[in-house]
Amino acid sequence: MRLMWVVGYLFAAVLIGLGFSKRTRLKVAYKQIFVALGFFVVIAMTALVLDDLYHWSERFPNVLLAILGCLIVLYRGFSIFRHWIRGGAIVMDLGRVPTSEFLIAIIVAVALAANAIIDGVKKINTAGWAIDDISFEVLELSVAFAVFVQGLLRRNVREKGIFHGTGLIGWEKIEGYAWEGQRGKWLTLILQKKSPIALLRTVTMSVGTEQVEALENLMKQHNVAPSSESPPAL
Repeated sequence: MRLMWVVGYLFAAVLIGLGFSKRTRLKVAYKQIFVALGFFVVIAMTALVLDDLYHWSERFPNVLLAILGCLIVLYRGFSIFRHWIRGGAIVMDLGRVPTSEFLIAIIVAVALAANAIIDGVKKINTAGWAIDDISFEVLELSVAFAVFVQGLLRRNVREKGIFHGTGLIGWEKIEGYAWEGQRGKWLTLILQKKSPIALLRTVTMSVGTEQVEALENLMKQHNVAPSSESPPAL
């Protein structure tokens, strides 16, 4: 068991290291995925270690998972509504994420929802079932909903900042931007924002190449300067 802990934490360290490394040629969006996966592995391994040492899972009711799921949905809904209200009028519509990214979101959401529904129905049809029995399924449905909404919502530039699908980044919080990608239909916009947490300082989003010039002009109007070289030739 302890060997598994060591291997798990080493794997997480490698993922996080790749994500923060400046020597690798990976796209920033991929680096973010590595960092997120690394921290997820750290959390998962820590949970396993604590459960093995202190049996903490036996001390907390399963219903907490259902509550967590409900909080995820409430937070996502409140966050989107709040940013819509605070953002002001739409200045430029950036559309939804590219079809390939949207399909990935749909596949993940459908897989989670299908598994939750199938398992949930089986447990509900069992005599004497309680909310504790379907708590994990409620959490799965909540995550599926959050992923689906993130892929469905349109991104846009508003009077007060850029809405990237799950939240609004105010102009005053954007330190700079850069572009990543080759000649084609989409480029990746890399926004550097002010945050005490390194993981939250970078936000990436796909932008149609025909919108690059107009978006750059809007950022220039709000004193947001490019942080590196110009975007690739279109």
